[in-house]
Amino acid sequence: MNQDDNQSNQNMKYGWLWAIAITGALMLLSGLFWMRFDLVIQGQGGVEAQNALRLYAPRDAWVEEILTGPGREVAAGEILLRLRDERLDREILEAREALLNVRLEMTLAQNRQRELTLTGGGLDSLTAAASLELHGERLKLLKELNGIYETLSERGSVSRVERLSVETQWLNARREAMRDEALVRLREEGGLEVLLQREQALEEAARERTVLLEQRLAELLGERERLVVRSPIQGRVTNLHTREPGMTVERGRVLLAVADPSEGYVVRMYVQDRNVDLLLPGLPVRMDSHVFASSAEGYMHGRVLKVVTDMDSPEAGGFEVLVSIDEWPVEPVIGSRLNAEILLRRQNLGGLFLPRPLREPQPDKEMENGTHGP
Repeated sequence: MNQDDNQSNQNMKYGWLWAIAITGALMLLSGLFWMRFDLVIQGQGGVEAQNALRLYAPRDAWVEEILTGPGREVAAGEILLRLRDERLDREILEAREALLNVRLEMTLAQNRQRELTLTGGGLDSLTAAASLELHGERLKLLKELNGIYETLSERGSVSRVERLSVETQWLNARREAMRDEALVRLREEGGLEVLLQREQALEEAARERTVLLEQRLAELLGERERLVVRSPIQGRVTNLHTREPGMTVERGRVLLAVADPSEGYVVRMYVQDRNVDLLLPGLPVRMDSHVFASSAEGYMHGRVLKVVTDMDSPEAGGFEVLVSIDEWPVEPVIGSRLNAEILLRRQNLGGLFLPRPLREPQPDKEMENGTHGP
């Protein structure tokens, strides 16, 4: 009897152990089934100031002087770089010389008028008649060329300086034709009045050319002033690409950037094509700086601002995502790299097996412009 009781007690003991084990396993599976975890998209990005302006080379030139450095605080209007272009310097000298010459012509015409008024002198016009026909053909061609350049200038195909140069040639030809025409009239009709009209016409032509040359010189000087690169805002110099004097820069090349950290920071990162449809503005982002240890300093937090999907050819890293930095334990370093995790949603294992409602399509306006977000 004792042996049967022992056997019964032992079976009961094993039964309780099995029951506890099965219950614990069910509880563990249930906990795992409903345990929540984060679904994230990972990537890397670079820190930028929200208000950052890039400065570009206005024309082909070389770096004459560098007056700043990376990370330096600068004031609005402060000179950062001086560029130099000898071709522009030569054009300015030529324009100044031409302006002096035409002013001299205008002064001489004025003096000849005074002389004629006092003395009634004459001019030799023997060769003027033979030149008039050639002057007429030349004026016709230059007038047609002037019209073509005027049309191209309106379309933006030629510069204002080239347009003024052609017009100046036409005025020079017109001046020579008017001179010979006046000489012919003098020979045929004679008289002081013809001479005076000739000199007045020469003076007026010189005056018109003076206005054109002054405009051209002003534009050339404006071009040279643009080679003095100034800071457009108060901020900090970043991405200085011109490190040494003497290096050449092409028109449109980025010289440097000036950032204003006081208006906040953003992160520019890229995600793969297969993940871009999962991203929406406002999704939370956790970032881990490469500069500061997160275990000691904590993580940066932000949110998705914009997802650009209208790129003709995505970067090697994918489509561009712009993220704001809203919280940081230590001031972010502009230009530094960081790891980012974009939180899509919190999910449990049960959700993987349960059907989810279909995602509502985005408004047509957002789909048209290819940009998610403002």
